[in-house]
Amino acid sequence: TVSHRVPTQAFFPPLVTMEAGEILVKRGLLDQQQLVQLRAQQTNGTRLDQLAVERGLVTEEQALRAIGDEVGLDFV
Repeated sequence: TVSHRVPTQAFFPPLVTMEAGEILVKRGLLDQQQLVQLRAQQTNGTRLDQLAVERGLVTEEQALRAIGDEVGLDFV
């Protein structure tokens, strides 16, 4: 009997448990104080990476690259 099981780890990156703001800090794009300030301004489930872009702290490209790198996706 031949098994047709597909190893899922080869196709799917591991789940990210870090929030977007923490990823930006880890990548050196934000500092802890900026992250705290963004969290205080966060409303209605706005993502912290979006808020950081809106506030001019990072560019959209920087945020997308950092999050993509973290989850194992290429930025195109």
